Amino acid sequence: MKLIFSLFAFLMFITLSSCDVNEPKKDKPKPEGYQEDIPWPSLADSPWPMYQHDPQNTGRSSLNGPLLGKVKWRKELKFGVSPFFFAIDKKQNILLTYSSVKPDSNLQTSNYLLAFSNSGNLLWQLNLCKSNSLNQDEISSAISTIEGYTYVSSSCGVLFAINSNNRILWEFDTGEPIYNGLGGLNIDKLGNIYLSTTSKFYCINKDGHTQWTMDKYKEQKAVFSADGSKIFIKAEGSIDALELNGRLLWSYPISSGNYLLFLISDSQNNIYFANNKTFFSVSSLGKLRWAFELESTDDFNYNISPTIDKNGNTYFSTREYLYSLNYEGKLRWKLKDVGTTGGVHLTNDANGNIFVAESRGGNIYSISNNGDINWTLNLGINTYIYGGITIGEDSTLYILTENYQSRTSFIYSIY
Repeated sequence: MKLIFSLFAFLMFITLSSCDVNEPKKDKPKPEGYQEDIPWPSLADSPWPMYQHDPQNTGRSSLNGPLLGKVKWRKELKFGVSPFFFAIDKKQNILLTYSSVKPDSNLQTSNYLLAFSNSGNLLWQLNLCKSNSLNQDEISSAISTIEGYTYVSSSCGVLFAINSNNRILWEFDTGEPIYNGLGGLNIDKLGNIYLSTTSKFYCINKDGHTQWTMDKYKEQKAVFSADGSKIFIKAEGSIDALELNGRLLWSYPISSGNYLLFLISDSQNNIYFANNKTFFSVSSLGKLRWAFELESTDDFNYNISPTIDKNGNTYFSTREYLYSLNYEGKLRWKLKDVGTTGGVHLTNDANGNIFVAESRGGNIYSISNNGDINWTLNLGINTYIYGGITIGEDSTLYILTENYQSRTSFIYSIY
């Protein structure tokens, strides 16, 4: 017994003496381009408080997306749907915005905000157009704030603030159609809202008062730098960086015209966009980091917002391929005929899986970070999908479909 005890004590001495207990443990270094989660104090603490998750348009969730590609539940809507957006509010309710032709309405087209529980029960709804409204065909994504408010801009020309009791707090009438492409609205760290109309770009405070306007950036979507100090926005012939008061910091020249795959800002304050068969990355100082050229026979799918994963890899769709580039702008992989008819903005989850949906034919894909297809789900060959999907709690993805023959629509929860 003494021999065993002596041997045990000797081994413990060797083990302890070989360890430097004064040496702190060092974290494994993060790769270049690693994307930190960006705190944004004005936004609700929810899995997906706004379009593409955040004011940088990353389309990246900090949660896992669906693992199996199975339908958890679906709920039918009784009227047709055009572009849609999902968000999740402070109460963890699912907010859905869309434009619709409703049978019992006197309007040919109207805009709606609906709230659902995570089990698919309709909680409340608001019609965001009036009988004399400027009827258009697209509504913004909702933005949910830390105070429990919801902001949404109707294409009928009105920005709405909705309080935590689901009542309209105030309305800001622009007097002309609001541009709601790529989700429409954005929000800074103080809670000011940014939107554009057919004639100007607005900054509006949380009380519904105009802070400033600029004609130069009409019909454009603002994106914020990760530190919250800069606005990135397209002008005619340039991408501009502005201070929060609208003062110009710098311009990066681009080809003129409206076609721009717009716009992501990463946690290093670099921006990413596509223009005229080239995908660009530009630094926070307005200097070119890299440019990736498409083949001459291909072109970007300008209806789909790109996404960026945790390691700084970017993903975008063209008419022929789904592309993945690394942080240095080098090709990682491309998949032919996946998402090429897409009308659904790209998203990715905590594991770097990318979620892609076709605008026609009803196919949804989960694709791994390495370019392998994890699963495919078909929601009906006559299905039309166009808008923004959302990743919520419990590895759940929400999407809206429309059958363009029967004019029926379904909200799906996919796990």
